[in-house]
Amino acid sequence: MSPPGTTITLARTPQTEFHAVDQGPGMSETDRARAFDRFRRSSDSHHDGTGLGLPIVRHLVHASGGEITLDSAPGGGLDARVRLRPVTGARSRTGHGPSRAMRTTARAR
Repeated sequence: MSPPGTTITLARTPQTEFHAVDQGPGMSETDRARAFDRFRRSSDSHHDGTGLGLPIVRHLVHASGGEITLDSAPGGGLDARVRLRPVTGARSRTGHGPSRAMRTTARAR
């Protein structure tokens, strides 16, 4: 969890991948390996939570044929990378959505 007032960056590539990068304390490799376990909270967690958010996200991503990984972000924080299965058929040829990389930032509350 990012401290209040820090930036969370969302970036989407033209393919089927996006990143949510925060400026929080990050996670150790051990915590990242277990972060998707239900009810699991970081060993140095100082915030409220049930430990269900990441397992729910992983379930939804996998149900869509995708994959989610957690990596250390450059300069600290966490980079949650989601890769989704490409859309096939007529929908993929309609040109919906931007065709270039898109980046959005927001402040953590």
